[in-house]
Amino acid sequence: MLAVLSSAFLLYLHTVVMRWGQEAVPTLTSNFYLFVRFLLGWIIISCVLYRARRLPKIEDRGWVALRAIANLLSVFCFYQAVQETGLAEANILNMTYPVFIVVLSWLGLGERDWLASGLTVIAFVGIVLVMFPGEFYWQKGNFWGIASGFIAAFGMLALNRARQRNSATDLLFYVFGTGAVICLIGFYREFFWPSWLEAQYLFGSAALSFIGQYALTLGFRYVTPVEGSIISSTRILIAAALGPVLLAGEVLSLGGWVGAALVFLANVLLAHRLWQAADKQISL
Repeated sequence: MLAVLSSAFLLYLHTVVMRWGQEAVPTLTSNFYLFVRFLLGWIIISCVLYRARRLPKIEDRGWVALRAIANLLSVFCFYQAVQETGLAEANILNMTYPVFIVVLSWLGLGERDWLASGLTVIAFVGIVLVMFPGEFYWQKGNFWGIASGFIAAFGMLALNRARQRNSATDLLFYVFGTGAVICLIGFYREFFWPSWLEAQYLFGSAALSFIGQYALTLGFRYVTPVEGSIISSTRILIAAALGPVLLAGEVLSLGGWVGAALVFLANVLLAHRLWQAADKQISL
């Protein structure tokens, strides 16, 4: 549980380093950060496997593949949101994935739960307030943020399944490796040999992201998808509270704060509701 909570803070902090880098070195694109994130992760995991003198071995290849692809697409959309919109908004919209997880899991139970439906509506009211805190003006970053949350829901469900029969090290070897290869093929024209300053931002952000990703993968073995989603949701409050402290001009509006609170509250209540429903199914 502590690992999942730590991952929430680290995954927010790595986007702060990205934003600092974008302001200091505009030539670094979000896709460059994306590639270095996956490359560094793959190198570290490969070193761990080499030291253990073993090759990666996986079970449930379908779930592992789904986790790898969904994770890549989700992070790609998230990094686009970080580049296009406010950092607090990007993180909050990315953290809508617990809402989608609960909705997908609830649909899988085959029950009509009007309370859960109402809570989902509350969550989406919060999402709208975050996306449009003052005036109804659509930003491209909003699309990327909500897309990252939706895709991440599938990835988190796949993560929970994949972790049942795979170690965190073996799973991350394929997740990071797949991401690095696809990024290299798709975005190689945006890459160049970075200077020392550029490398600090690229690898600093990647290192924080790797540690957060590893903590999340490790922690999800010992919690349910619902419990993990609730704990991970603290990134909503972290992003809203620390934005003004770490970044100039990142003050969330009153509407944004209300929206963030509604999304967080809905995440918790929806997860609790689903847990009760699942427990009832088992007892029957």
